[in-house]
Amino acid sequence: MISQFFVLSQRGDNIVFRDYRGEVPKGSAEIFFRKVKFWKQDGQEEAPPIFNVDGVNYFHVKVVGLFFVATTRVNVSPSLVLELLQRVARVIKDYLGVLSEDSFRKNFVLVYELLDEVIDFGYVQTTSTEVLKSYVFNEPIVVDAARLQPLGPAAIFMQGNKRMPGTAITKSVVANEPGGRKREEIFVDIIEKISVTFSSSGYILTSEVDGTIQMKSYLTGNPEIRLALNEDLSIGRGGGSVYDYGSSYGAGAVILDDCNFHESVRLDSFNMDRTLALVPPDGEFPVMNHRMTQEFKPPFHINCLIEEAGHLKAEVVLKIRAEFPSNITANTVVVEMPLPKYTTRASFELEPGAVGQRTDFKEANKKLEWDLKKIVGGFEHTLRAKLTFSQESHGNITKEAGPVSMTFTIPMYNASRLQVKYLQIAKKSSSYNPYRWVESPFPTNTVHSRLTDGYETGLMVLNLQNNNFSGQFNHNIDHLSSLVELDISSNSFSRVIPDVFTNLGKLEKFSTGLNNFNGTLPVSLLNSPSITSLDLQNNSLNGPVNLNCSTMVHLKSLRLSSNNFNGLILHSLFSCKNLTMLNFGHNNLDSQIPESFKNLKALTVLPLSRTNLVNL
Repeated sequence: MISQFFVLSQRGDNIVFRDYRGEVPKGSAEIFFRKVKFWKQDGQEEAPPIFNVDGVNYFHVKVVGLFFVATTRVNVSPSLVLELLQRVARVIKDYLGVLSEDSFRKNFVLVYELLDEVIDFGYVQTTSTEVLKSYVFNEPIVVDAARLQPLGPAAIFMQGNKRMPGTAITKSVVANEPGGRKREEIFVDIIEKISVTFSSSGYILTSEVDGTIQMKSYLTGNPEIRLALNEDLSIGRGGGSVYDYGSSYGAGAVILDDCNFHESVRLDSFNMDRTLALVPPDGEFPVMNHRMTQEFKPPFHINCLIEEAGHLKAEVVLKIRAEFPSNITANTVVVEMPLPKYTTRASFELEPGAVGQRTDFKEANKKLEWDLKKIVGGFEHTLRAKLTFSQESHGNITKEAGPVSMTFTIPMYNASRLQVKYLQIAKKSSSYNPYRWVESPFPTNTVHSRLTDGYETGLMVLNLQNNNFSGQFNHNIDHLSSLVELDISSNSFSRVIPDVFTNLGKLEKFSTGLNNFNGTLPVSLLNSPSITSLDLQNNSLNGPVNLNCSTMVHLKSLRLSSNNFNGLILHSLFSCKNLTMLNFGHNNLDSQIPESFKNLKALTVLPLSRTNLVNL
């Protein structure tokens, strides 16, 4: 397998070094760093993840500025070794809380103990944080996370307008809180990488989204978790377009080319209701990886113009336009553009009043660099660069410059529109209520402070899911007459659902799953003509379900499971001819399916578990 494993800092300092087999010279770390730092081969400016020097194969990955390196003289699977390096980095991060040179040096005894358990004589034993807890007994020395830079998108967890403290996801999965107690928390984050290629005229040539649903668990006892994704999620490309930013908040189908799941995920009900069930292992792990190559609207549009401006001179004009809504902000935007190799000087001109922008000409690799601290949705920014050449161009300048590349982070937004609708944790007792932190494309708490005023009449989407709201749901919600989608699922609301739906004439989606509502359904909800999706599951609602389907002609999805409804099984449903999804299990309804059900020809999903039916 591997001969050596070591971790180097950005300066080339040896932080951790373990020689398992004695087959590779001790100076391999210095050889590796010199090769990577001064790499110039085959026109490449950066060393590839795998290369060979004097018969020694070097494999490396770079994680938060640190080089994780493995060496061997034998022919091994490159993907296996690279995956091993990533997993070792993840295990160490689970134990230390953060990956940094400081945390390594303060916990070098713990790190060496981990390495001895993970790899034995160059062969992998285990990379499971859960398994290692039985063999590793050293406690981590906590590093002050306030002095650390954010490690990436996963560091941006918000609940409403409250940002998590800096130590929220930078603590060890094995360390306790002060006082010996352990805070019950779980974090879920959707992280996506977008790759888009534009033509010189601004048209999209290729587009791709690679994403992951990342989870980090600090729950004791490993309770079962249910994670619900978009109801309209489809796997497998079937054509069509998602070229619509308005649907970033939930409307329209979500179509992924393919996906794969963590080994702990059970897919028993995934095809039926897009719910994942799992018992999360300790630490950080990807619940699901997904890919989408279907056409989508990129968050930025880039225009680039370069033309000659006299003898040995040229001018570059770069324009960036943010195509997302104004309530979303992109952070740490970096734009790079390779320039002709004979460029000797570049002077820059920013737009008047530009703040938080920095420009630079990297003479060593002939690159233009433009840094923007943030870009607000809907805004456009322009950069002009005047270039000076050492020789005349003997070809087309546009072919010798570019392509333009761009990196950025956009919190609370993703291109695929994949969402975590709710996160349900199996309760060990009535007092067990762990903290859930979910970063979803739409902020959950944004308008809660203004809800009681009742004057936000232009609001169209209100998403309050996955919080700790309790008590009676506010009757003043009826002032939000423009609401199209209302989601209050996964809270602790109780008492009856207010009878306010007469004034919500535009409401299409209403979700109140996983609450403590009781009593009968309000008459105005049972007669709401605009409703297309109604989710009432996992409450304590009772009484008959007298839907007026002659009025609710647009109803497509009806979820009533896990309540106390009684009486006949919705004889009026034969009028809901657009109904595609119906779930009424775990209730006290009559055990006979009426003949009128044969009229529901659009029905495609009908779960029948716990229905006590006798006439199938």
